Amino acid sequence: MPFYKRLLNRKLTMRDIESVDPEFYNSLIWIKDNEIAECDLGLFFSSDFEVLGKVTQHELKPGGAQVAVTDENKEEYLELITQWFFSRGVEDQLRAFMEGFNDVIPQQWLQYFDEKELEVYARVGSENNKTK
Repeated sequence: MPFYKRLLNRKLTMRDIESVDPEFYNSLIWIKDNEIAECDLGLFFSSDFEVLGKVTQHELKPGGAQVAVTDENKEEYLELITQWFFSRGVEDQLRAFMEGFNDVIPQQWLQYFDEKELEVYARVGSENNKTK
């Protein structure tokens, strides 16, 4: 579902993570629902990212590697980590796909659909092509 929300230029939320990575989603919900000051989680506004065996750190905001997540700023952290989760390492590819997709189907035509309807239409179109 998150992919179709992206096609529609809709905002992705923490709830969208649940369908992709339930364990990570549950971790974020725990952070949201609990006081983290007592736990010393060692969270900062950065996240490690592995590509081809090489781990790199991505700052969720400028200077984020030095900004600790607290109860006061955890909502901002959850928002930023959610957006990063869905774009990590694929920003350029996604942008190129969206440009090509919108060349075929203009964005204004998609405004009449929600992500569930778009998924159904994509699935039906795919099944129709298999039978021909």
